Amino acid sequence: FRSVGFVLFNHNIKNTRLPVFMTDRLKEETKKWLDSNVVSGGYTTFLAPLLKAFEMIENEETSCTNIILFLTDGQPITPFTSEDHENIHCKAKMSNTIMFTYALGSGADSTITNRLACENDGIGYVLADSDDLSDVMSSYYTYFATAVSFYGYRWVLYNDKATETETTPGVELLSACAPLFDQSKTNELPFVFGVVCMD
Repeated sequence: FRSVGFVLFNHNIKNTRLPVFMTDRLKEETKKWLDSNVVSGGYTTFLAPLLKAFEMIENEETSCTNIILFLTDGQPITPFTSEDHENIHCKAKMSNTIMFTYALGSGADSTITNRLACENDGIGYVLADSDDLSDVMSSYYTYFATAVSFYGYRWVLYNDKATETETTPGVELLSACAPLFDQSKTNELPFVFGVVCMD
């Protein structure tokens, strides 16, 4: 990821975390922030958090492809209208944003979430109460790996675990990474084997 932000909501927006570049240190800070801020309860709204997410994307001023991962376990307390769908679609198109949606459990409204994903070039997932969310969410990497044949390299900034101590993060390193694809089946989309990186 270039940067990651969060919008937490129930019947209104509860908390936000502006997008930041995800180093190892910030990943740990973000996990702690999520643990202390994600709470269950309340009703559900869809439009306000989506508009807030687009506002955060627009303030980033980047030409990169943006992604919204929209998770909900409820149904909106106010109707999500055709005008709302059109508004979201226009914002997604203008900001080069793809939307993946996750309807979590039996109480979630998958009709709206699936339409949001389909209209905005993503995939809508419907999860049963017993499904593993982490397995399902990780599949969007495959979406980008097969849809975009990227054969160059990308730079990744991270903290070295070998030099980490109890009081200080590891030395900051820069790595060049490139995906490896199975190109043996020429009539199919390439399958990604993995990623190779060199510091």
